[in-house]
Amino acid sequence: MKNKIKQILTSLIVVSLVLVIVIFITDRQSTDMSDNISLRKSADIAIDKVQQTAVRDGIKEWTLNAASAKLTDAQKQAVFEKPAVTFFLKDGKTLSMTAKQGVVETDSNSIEANGKVLLTQETYQLETERLRYENDKRMFSANVPVSVSGHEIHLSADAMSYDINSNQLFFKGNVKGIFSESFSL
Repeated sequence: MKNKIKQILTSLIVVSLVLVIVIFITDRQSTDMSDNISLRKSADIAIDKVQQTAVRDGIKEWTLNAASAKLTDAQKQAVFEKPAVTFFLKDGKTLSMTAKQGVVETDSNSIEANGKVLLTQETYQLETERLRYENDKRMFSANVPVSVSGHEIHLSADAMSYDINSNQLFFKGNVKGIFSESFSL
């Protein structure tokens, strides 16, 4: 009799565990399905852990790595979460940009970075909330406040533009700067 009760209790426990597992899996699949349906409505393609490279005339101009991307053909853009972009300069040096979000225009390869944007080159770092990169001109621009800091320098302005080809940085509006005594160009 005791063995029968143990068998029944064991059977009930096993059946209960199986039911819990089935309910969990079914609920998980329906949640994943609804997430996928809402994602499909806003994007033609969605990808996790993505890399994109822009090449012109056989020369690599930049590479982008991101946590995820959504591609929309209608708007001709790809929206990247947590992008990290490396720009390759003519002198062999690199320029790095990170942001919370980035949008690449698929027809021009121009990039709009938004949210805690950092642009770093060797010992200098530019910080802003929004930065645009025009791929055809190889030029950055920001129409929101920016700050540039380095070992011996700190500059801030209401707007800026940076030409990669000529390595010239232009500031506009309310420009302020602090230079170390040992600073030299």
